[in-house]
Amino acid sequence: MLILENTLVWVGAGALAITALCALIRALQGPTILDRLVASDVLLTTIVLAMGAEMVINNHNNSVPVMIGISATAALATVTVSRYVRRANPTTLEKGVSTSQGTESERPATGEIQITHANSEPQTDFTAKKEG
Repeated sequence: MLILENTLVWVGAGALAITALCALIRALQGPTILDRLVASDVLLTTIVLAMGAEMVINNHNNSVPVMIGISATAALATVTVSRYVRRANPTTLEKGVSTSQGTESERPATGEIQITHANSEPQTDFTAKKEG
């Protein structure tokens, strides 16, 4: 039974190490800030997982406050960078769907929301209307 436990620990540690290495490579290569953001989230999640596994193996719970701090930092960083990217380029996101309606003067007068997909014409969504 001890051999099986040791094997599982080493396999798990190896998987976490490979995940952390891949996330670190993605964070360094980029090419966009969103790629780096996702990579940092994966890296921080991997660290939290490794700390949790260590707590289970050694039968203690001393690392819980550190894990909560890392998780809160990752969540705050994600929101902050997402808002920064949104404000830096409000009308289009890279290779995706436009989620912004532009300035007040650029919005449709009737209050419909236009959704523009990459390589397609704008479509009007009549289900979401502004009230007022």
